[in-house]
Amino acid sequence: MQNSKVLDRQISERIGSWGFVMVCIIVILHCGAGTAKAGAIDMQYSGYVTASVGLLAKLAMNYFFAISGFLFFYNLNNFRRKISKRFVTLVVPFFLWELLTVVYKYMR
Repeated sequence: MQNSKVLDRQISERIGSWGFVMVCIIVILHCGAGTAKAGAIDMQYSGYVTASVGLLAKLAMNYFFAISGFLFFYNLNNFRRKISKRFVTLVVPFFLWELLTVVYKYMR
């Protein structure tokens, strides 16, 4: 019998494929496709392009938020270990960078 808590390969591939599409959308947004310049496209369609890219970027960000929550809570067998691991990888570097920023600011 297969363990139901192990992420199915097909689900994992779908998450990865959609993740790639969403990353491409975010890259397009950061390249400035949401701010159409005169001459790049017909100015008649500029508003449509800006609105479409903005809408797709919001969709991509919501996708990443939902998938990260899904993957975090998918298998909660060892919740304490998972939280301590996130603490070490997220909170500790945050405070180290903040400390470096304060030291740099007062050393100038």
